[in-house]
Formats: sequence, structure tokens, C-alpha cells
Amino acid sequence: MEWTVAGVSAVGAEIEVLPVALRARLLRLLETVENVGLEVLRAPHVRHLEGKLWELRVRAKGGIVRGIYVTATGGDWLCCTS
Repeated sequence: MEWTVAGVSAVGAEIEVLPVALRARLLRLLETVENVGLEVLRAPHVRHLEGKLWELRVRAKGGIVRGIYVTATGGDWLCCTS
């Protein structure tokens, strides 16, 4: 299954102001999702909440970032909030 990661503009702005290490780790994890799919990643990075809702957790120098994501048809996902 092919995955596409998309986000609303507000999320992009939040990602831009993250510390460099956190932003790099987050972007690397999102790239991994596009390459291998959401189901391949496991805790502590990804946790299924319920239904189509998933949580992505990123830890790196500078802190922790969590985002809630919703899967959409065809295996795509959309970042709702971070």
C-alpha cells in the first residue's frame, strides 16, 4: 500500500518552529511512513488510538512532539494537529 503524508498549513508552520533535532526526527518518521506505511512503525513512535485516529510521538534533543493523525481512504493520512 502506498502512503501519502499531507498536512494543513497551520501544522506546517508549527513544524517550522520546532527545534532542529525534533523537526529532523519528525520529518524522518513521516518519510518512513510514506515509504513503508503506518502499520510498520510501532511504539514508541506510533500508537493506534481508535478507528482512524493514530498518534505519532517524536523524541529528540529539544523535547517531545506528539501529533494526532487520521487515516483516509487509500492509505493516505492527514495531520490534524500537533
